[in-house]
Amino acid sequence: DQSFTIDRNRTLQICGEIIRRHIKIVWTIRTRTDLIDRELLPIMKEAGLYRIMYGVESGDQRILDRLGKRENNAHISDIIQLTKKNRIKVLGFFMLGCPGETKETLERTKSFAIAMPFDDIQVTRFTLFPGTAFYKEYLQETGEDDYWQRYVLMKTAPHRLALYDTKFQADEIDAE
Repeated sequence: DQSFTIDRNRTLQICGEIIRRHIKIVWTIRTRTDLIDRELLPIMKEAGLYRIMYGVESGDQRILDRLGKRENNAHISDIIQLTKKNRIKVLGFFMLGCPGETKETLERTKSFAIAMPFDDIQVTRFTLFPGTAFYKEYLQETGEDDYWQRYVLMKTAPHRLALYDTKFQADEIDAE
């Protein structure tokens, strides 16, 4: 479940049943900080929630906006702090090499990740996936053949998919 708390009522029902039935389990979820609030955290903790893995993605607001995230660093920080106050471990997912990425945005992301009380972080390189708006833009602007179609059909040995709308090369992002 990529965003366990996307349906708040469903989340409350699941937690309520775990609590009502005295089910002793330890569990973890993935979600976004804009789908968490002060009421939800203690209920999930009581139901056995051990860790939340948040898709933070970037510490730079321009990158967050470009990715279509409806969040800002201040809110993300508040929710992470609140999660920790509820004695829930926090993992932050970050992506480097996002469209529009610069040395400055990378530095802001690194600084943000270090400043937050994450228990763990996971850093990946931004990947253009088929069907996404970024992938469609990439194909249109570069005139390249459909990488994923070639990959699936194995007509040619696919090269490493380039990053989109950044001056970074994939190996430079990997080194970060």
